[in-house]
Amino acid sequence: MASELRVNTLKDAAGNNSIATSFVANGSAKVWIDINSAQTSILASLNVSSFDDDGTGEGGANFTSNLSNAFGTYVVGVIYDAGAGASDVLVAIESISASSVEIDSFYNNATTNLTFYDRRKSVIVNGDLA
Repeated sequence: MASELRVNTLKDAAGNNSIATSFVANGSAKVWIDINSAQTSILASLNVSSFDDDGTGEGGANFTSNLSNAFGTYVVGVIYDAGAGASDVLVAIESISASSVEIDSFYNNATTNLTFYDRRKSVIVNGDLA
């Protein structure tokens, strides 16, 4: 039997530091993913059903539960690895939808400018679930 707890405000054990439950529900990450440098596996995630490797430096995360739309806030980052051979790595969102996000990573090789590059990267998505 499932149960339901209905509250308006959460407080710490001492009764301090209150926060409205709407802030918790609306202000928390709805999706996050940490992908290994070869883009072959998900190291850790929340609300991600799969990751597809679309080629060197390109891939996408598919959401388990869709967002209500594609207008969330996306934060991307790269995990620095001095032994990986490239610095100045850029991670960017290629495209977004309510059900997935495509992520690209590049580095500046100083001769041909930006080059796709496999690199460990992470993405956080804030938005509303459908």
